[in-house]
Amino acid sequence: MSSKNQWGGARKGAGAPITVGEEGRRKPRAIQMNNDEYAALKAAAEKAGMSISEYARKKIFDDL
Repeated sequence: MSSKNQWGGARKGAGAPITVGEEGRRKPRAIQMNNDEYAALKAAAEKAGMSISEYARKKIFDDL
């Protein structure tokens, strides 16, 4: 009787397809802010109809 474990491992082609090239991918980043700053950022993003990260990117990079 064989004791080799046959469990696990990814099948070839398994998983979500890559739809964005390496140059277009966004890596998660973190910035430090207190609760009041986060609440103000969240409220401004909601008012603009955007996600918090989209709003922050727009504000930062549109002013450069």
